[in-house]
Amino acid sequence: MRNSSNKKFQRNLLFGQKWESAVSEWLQENQNFVFNAYEYTPIEDGVRKAPKLHISPSSESLIAPDLQVAKDGFTHWVEVKSKSNCAYPFSKRGNWHYRTTGIDIKHWDSYWKVQEVGGIEVVIFFVHEDTREIRAASLDRLNNSCRQYIHNPSNKVYWCYDDLALIAEIDEDDRIIGI
Repeated sequence: MRNSSNKKFQRNLLFGQKWESAVSEWLQENQNFVFNAYEYTPIEDGVRKAPKLHISPSSESLIAPDLQVAKDGFTHWVEVKSKSNCAYPFSKRGNWHYRTTGIDIKHWDSYWKVQEVGGIEVVIFFVHEDTREIRAASLDRLNNSCRQYIHNPSNKVYWCYDDLALIAEIDEDDRIIGI
């Protein structure tokens, strides 16, 4: 069982890295300066770890977003969340009738702390292969304007997919095309 879960983790990791790189390249092509934080993360047991902002004690360190982006005097963090499809997490009980996307609560909390201590806005890019779209929102917008749902059994926070700003489409060759 452990071997199959490790293979699934590796597959998901490669999928995520593909879109982190693609988003970084797309931002650069659109005249943004990009620092790829994930390039400077340690590798343990052959697996690249998430970027972190370190502090002592290390248990207080924060998971950092993937990219730091600068243009025209404005800097922000970008976290790239890659998904194969939108979710309908509670539709079996009839509670939801629309598409959702989400992240782990642990990451949500950490990104908020990164924004708070650094004073730099964090924006989450949701890359969905099924819709061939990239949607995005800042943490502030996700917290204040979008419908937000916390699902305790899965330790995830979800938002209505269609509430998020459409910022790009993905063509048949997996190239990102801005809107």
